[in-house]
Amino acid sequence: MTRQIYLDNAATTPVCAAARRALEAALDEFGNPSSPHGAGTRARRMLEDARAAVAVLARCAPEEIVFTATGTEANNIALHSHASRRRSGRIITTESEHPSVYEPLRALEQSGREVVRLSCRGGVPDYAALENALDGSEAVVSVMQGNNETGALYDVGRIRALLQKHRSRALLHVDAVQSFGKLPAAQASVIARCADTAAFSAHKIGGIKGAAALFVRKGLTVVPLLYGGGQERGLRPGTESLPAIASFGAACADIDRPESASALSAAYAAVCTALEGKAKLHIPPQHLESVLLLSVPGYKSETAVNWLAEKGICLSASSACSTKKKQNRVLADFGLSPEDAESALRVGLSRFTTEEEAKALAEALEQMKTEVRRCR
Repeated sequence: MTRQIYLDNAATTPVCAAARRALEAALDEFGNPSSPHGAGTRARRMLEDARAAVAVLARCAPEEIVFTATGTEANNIALHSHASRRRSGRIITTESEHPSVYEPLRALEQSGREVVRLSCRGGVPDYAALENALDGSEAVVSVMQGNNETGALYDVGRIRALLQKHRSRALLHVDAVQSFGKLPAAQASVIARCADTAAFSAHKIGGIKGAAALFVRKGLTVVPLLYGGGQERGLRPGTESLPAIASFGAACADIDRPESASALSAAYAAVCTALEGKAKLHIPPQHLESVLLLSVPGYKSETAVNWLAEKGICLSASSACSTKKKQNRVLADFGLSPEDAESALRVGLSRFTTEEEAKALAEALEQMKTEVRRCR
């Protein structure tokens, strides 16, 4: 059997050992965290321990963390709440947002809201256009921190500074799903310092699927999407999925170590070195070290992904792979040529990616060039 090399960590990550242990322990604590008896109290304690662990990684207070099921849900709660509180203002975002932001904003636009989309050419948001769009105090600004396709890292601190410069009372939401837990300690606190709300997700950092969180700055009023029993301060009612949330907390504690960031940096450097001269690397000026966008001109993404999968290498395409699909808006906004876009691949790295795996990917791409016919 071919050994699997997993390089699709931007899509989801393997469950880390600490998260697996927490999941198993939480399965034994079957009580409802809202129940007043002993089983409920133990479950509530486990829930709050997980909240504290997420807050430590987010560099915020535990009471600023609201658990949700997915990052998509967290983004939607924040965006619809902000839009309802800023009914008269425009919404400012970027052309390269994840669908969990792009689509709800498109729905708001179709209902009559003005949405201004900034270009992110080369992985850099058009900050001048952002300033020009700040025409009043009722705006909503929604900008991701780390791009899930290009790896571009957008400067949330600079965005907050621009809002302050123009004395704007705009609400700032940040989709931090791709960047959470993957930045050096010096950058880890930027969300808590600069955002009003932000979305995080467990399965991007070694937790299990089904748990995510919304950061809500203390004192900010958020309108829920759902109404019910009042869990999570009424912002996300419904019985909490304790096993998933406990796993999330454990994954946060496990990744929040200096050696995690240094291991990820080493993995990124190893992949870039191995691929030098073998693929075209598209590296933004500021970037995550967990996402690398590359192209192998002459080989369509779909062909390369399938061929690599046969060799046991898992990664993903970052562009439409056939003429039946629309042009990838993120790569087009990034500025990739049509040739580079149709051959784009996304390598999703983690702190566990090895130099041997990086070399195996490079060797496989070279082998592909000798065995697979180039597209015309």
